[in-house]
Amino acid sequence: MRCPACQKDETLQTADGLVCKCGYAFMGPQTNSLIVLAAIERALRSIKSILLFWVWLTVIVTVVEVVRFMIAHSY
Repeated sequence: MRCPACQKDETLQTADGLVCKCGYAFMGPQTNSLIVLAAIERALRSIKSILLFWVWLTVIVTVVEVVRFMIAHSY
C-alpha cells in the first residue's frame, strides 16, 4: 500500500493496524505529529494554488473586459 505521507510502499503490520515505516498510520488517529503537520502543509499548499489560480483568472478576465469596453466605446 502506498503511503500518502512519504509516497513509498513500506508498510508494517502492527497490533494497531497498518503503519508505514515513516510513522503514518493507515487506520485510526495519527500519533506522529510530523505526519499531521506535513498533511496540513500539503492541504494549505493546495488551497493556495487554487486561490492563486482564481485570482489570476479574475485579473485576466477583468483586463479583457476593460479592453473590450474601451474598444467598443472608442468609436
